Amino acid sequence: MPKPSSKKPGPSATILAKFKRLFHAARKEHSKAQSKATPHSPAHQAAVSYAVAQKIPGAELLLDCLIAARHETEREAALMKITTVQAQLPTALHGHASYVQGLLNTFLMRPDLAINSYQQALDTPGFDSPGSVHLNMGYVYDDKGEYERAITCYQQALDTPGYDSPELAHNNMGYAYAIKGEHDRAIACYRQALRIPSDDKRSITRNNLALSLRAQGKFQEALAEVKKVLQEPENEREHERARHIKRLIEDSLAGVKPTLGEEALVKAEAGKGPETPEQLILQKLGRQEQGLKDKYLDYLLREGLPRDAVFSCLRGWSSAVTLLEGGDDCHWAGGGYFLKWRDKGIVIDPGFDFIDNFHDAGYNMREVDAVLVSHNHSDHNYDLSSVDDLRHELHKRWKTLKREDQQKHDVSKCLFVIDEDTAKSFRDDKAIHRGTPLKFTASDCERQRWIAKENGLPMTVEHFKAEHGDDVPHAVGMRLRLHGEKGQPDFILGYTGDTRYFETLPDHLQGCDVLLAHISMPDEEEYENSDIFKKVHLGYNGLAKLIEKTQPKMVLVGEFWAGLADIRIDLIKGLRRRTENNIPILPTGLGFHLKLPSLEVECTGCRKSVPHDQIKIAPATSPFGPLGYLCPRCLG
Repeated sequence: MPKPSSKKPGPSATILAKFKRLFHAARKEHSKAQSKATPHSPAHQAAVSYAVAQKIPGAELLLDCLIAARHETEREAALMKITTVQAQLPTALHGHASYVQGLLNTFLMRPDLAINSYQQALDTPGFDSPGSVHLNMGYVYDDKGEYERAITCYQQALDTPGYDSPELAHNNMGYAYAIKGEHDRAIACYRQALRIPSDDKRSITRNNLALSLRAQGKFQEALAEVKKVLQEPENEREHERARHIKRLIEDSLAGVKPTLGEEALVKAEAGKGPETPEQLILQKLGRQEQGLKDKYLDYLLREGLPRDAVFSCLRGWSSAVTLLEGGDDCHWAGGGYFLKWRDKGIVIDPGFDFIDNFHDAGYNMREVDAVLVSHNHSDHNYDLSSVDDLRHELHKRWKTLKREDQQKHDVSKCLFVIDEDTAKSFRDDKAIHRGTPLKFTASDCERQRWIAKENGLPMTVEHFKAEHGDDVPHAVGMRLRLHGEKGQPDFILGYTGDTRYFETLPDHLQGCDVLLAHISMPDEEEYENSDIFKKVHLGYNGLAKLIEKTQPKMVLVGEFWAGLADIRIDLIKGLRRRTENNIPILPTGLGFHLKLPSLEVECTGCRKSVPHDQIKIAPATSPFGPLGYLCPRCLG
């Protein structure tokens, strides 16, 4: 560290002594909070306020560097700053700067630099917390595998007069002895740590004690410690760790051998660390089994957005035009639809990009209870197998959870109902996560009514044969009857799917609360002659006639085609003028969320749901980008 520059007389010894006490109070506060440490915490604020009030040069910056050590993205910048900070500080605080420098190097995994900085702190006159430095040096030697030197550092911390965290030194010394295979000494250290009332990490120590007791074959004593952990109001990580240790102990009592990964972990605990890459892999797998979640389980337990009774458009554009661009800047996203009703989720036509759009909207795949597919075109079923695969993996992890966690994060059977054409290439086998997929039989529409009793789905799905071209002869449209709570009316969502207009189409969609209709790109002749209809899609004239014949409470227009131009807003204006019956007609797209049954629209600005007649449609801010749905407040 550089020598301090000459300065004018600084703060008095009394002022600096009080700041040191406040500094170490903030240090302990940050240590307890770990990555959740914040500059707004009481001890940190007290130290900052005092430093500012007493005009202690460099002290506020020193505190900034202290808390930066707890945040991964801030450490490098703080390490570059600390030398400059030390040059501003009074000489009596230089050791504190060296301590912070050591802390930053420790977290950045630069052990030799960390030890050098800690030693400078110890060698600096006026540094008043050598115990915490010895403890941190012990951490570093532990990481280096130099356990004898680590034990020496922990003992030096305990020998320091007035050292304020002896429970940490005893616990860490016990860990070092356990790694060396000296479990008698390890157990003695852990028990000494537990005798100290101020220990705020008792669960960690008890779990460590249980592992050493298990290593000695003292299974009942080990179980007793684990049970104490599970009764303490500690963090969930240690509770989870305790549950896995408990399982290992119970397996040992039952004569069940641990897996290779668990065996490698046990050897590491016994001081027989990995000597080859293969052993290191097994040790890491053992640690995974003993407390860390895999990616699927982490995803399963992740909280989603609390949306319910909502229709979400997770679809941008139609057909394979969405494949023409890629990468983060691509706005030509495909997708599908998602419906939440009475806490049950229904996916409709999961095409290109559906899973990406689903996650971007804040949903979790465990929320899916049914998947419906109208026809065998990729922009309607491309992500079907991916949805099935993900549900399968989540269901496997869900089965391992405790009953109360299963109820909270339900991933029971998912109902798959698909058209006959898609069924030819999709799995037809029975699976534990979905049963056997059901088929929309186009030739037997009148009698088929899908009610998913095993999922408790509060809906009936009726379907009808669509006319969407010879390559998909079994395409269907749907009528979803969402059953209301006791005494409440049903809500009916009609979905045309992809179809041309035909004379009996309105008969299938009469009485809908919301009509979700696919328009595609109208033929140019349609704008000049209202008697011309598009051949395999509704188009402009087909949709206008369907609206006139069915008179729904609201029309949502989807299946826009981006191959020529973005005319979404123009089409909506034209349809509103053509129908002239005050039926609200809205374009759907990514970011459109409709509350049911109130028909309120979620503002893309403030995320609040407002009456649909207050929503203004904002043009895309980039070519073919998503539209905006803005409330009066966000519109300005």
